[in-house]
Amino acid sequence: NIKISSQALSLLMELTKNDLWKIKNEFDKLFYFAEKEITEKDVKMIIEDSFDEKIFDLIDALVLKNNKEGFKLLDQYLSEGVEVTYIFTMLLRQYRLLICAKDILERNPYAELRRFLKIPFFVETKLKSQIKDYSLDELKNKYKKLLKTDILLKEGYFDPETLFLQL
Repeated sequence: NIKISSQALSLLMELTKNDLWKIKNEFDKLFYFAEKEITEKDVKMIIEDSFDEKIFDLIDALVLKNNKEGFKLLDQYLSEGVEVTYIFTMLLRQYRLLICAKDILERNPYAELRRFLKIPFFVETKLKSQIKDYSLDELKNKYKKLLKTDILLKEGYFDPETLFLQL
């Protein structure tokens, strides 16, 4: 029997943003690490609030047209030294998934996206939620804009906020 301190539990909830899937995965790591009790120190050492996880907050904000939050996060990540090309790569990936999901579900509304796209269930749920506000043509047009913007970035035009505003 391994116990968890209330401080450790609070920190775990904060770092995982109360996401049950993340909580379970992180708790599994902590369970194998701890000897008798999971402490706040254990949580800090094992669980990282990594950028790879946080990038999806930015991508979600941009996809959901929450520009205020999106630009706040964009400024934050750029000031932390994150490459704008990485952000664009992740945004392109998300729109590619959205286009595939929309196309698949228009052909078969009962299709299991995770089987076709090889994605986890929580990603399938998020995609289904995000495509509701878009038509397939809108997604394709947005993807084309992203590709053009990506070319501009690679050609040396480097004013990320202006580029993101054009999206």
